[in-house]
Amino acid sequence: MLGLILVGCLPSAETQTDEQKDPFYLTGKTRVNDRDYRGAIESFEKALENNPRNAAAHFELGLLYEQQENDCAAALYHYERAVKLRPNDHPAENARQRIEGCKRELAKSVAQLPSMEKMQAELDRLKAENIQMRQLVNSWSNYAQTVVRAANDVMSRAPATGQLAANTGTPTGVVADAVDPVVTRTETIVPRSPTSSGRSVPTPVASNRTHKVAPGETMGLIAKRYGVNLRALQAANPSVDARRMRAGQTLVLPPP
Repeated sequence: MLGLILVGCLPSAETQTDEQKDPFYLTGKTRVNDRDYRGAIESFEKALENNPRNAAAHFELGLLYEQQENDCAAALYHYERAVKLRPNDHPAENARQRIEGCKRELAKSVAQLPSMEKMQAELDRLKAENIQMRQLVNSWSNYAQTVVRAANDVMSRAPATGQLAANTGTPTGVVADAVDPVVTRTETIVPRSPTSSGRSVPTPVASNRTHKVAPGETMGLIAKRYGVNLRALQAANPSVDARRMRAGQTLVLPPP
């Protein structure tokens, strides 16, 4: 009698049919049919909040996480819970098959990860490359500092060079060598005088060379013969009209 009374007082185990009558479970199934998968997941999770032992809700969540969310780890958890809660009843057999599939997918993802040896080798390579880049940067930095110091040294000597040229009467400029910016050379600056056309020509420079005009010669022929600039030849002989030259006139030849 006592045994019968105790059995009658204990709550009856919930059946699969009872689990599927849960309102949240039913809402989840409806949302699956409507392809509202996120909404279905929320409904089945609420069904588990009402009854954590709802194996049917665990199985449905496993299907959604595996097939719609591509989350095999979460699916595996829910499948295993379904099997543990109902090992000899539906949906245990289906859940066991899905568990094997999820394990295979997880194994594939782990196999695709690079091995620790490869990752360490790549890390060592990057470290060595970083050291080489730092050395290269330091080399260029030292070279740049050397060039700057040399340029400053040249600039500091430039005024003295100009003063020396002024004392001799010849203006001189310091010009950087095209091959090596550290090496400098001096260049004589020839003053230019403006012409009526707005352009400038070199100021005539004293020369000891002369030429006596022969019959039929023109100033252009004479300039070509001696390899001098025609304008320079005209400038060296301002009193001679190039269009009225006479044989026997003496022309001063500018430097070539």
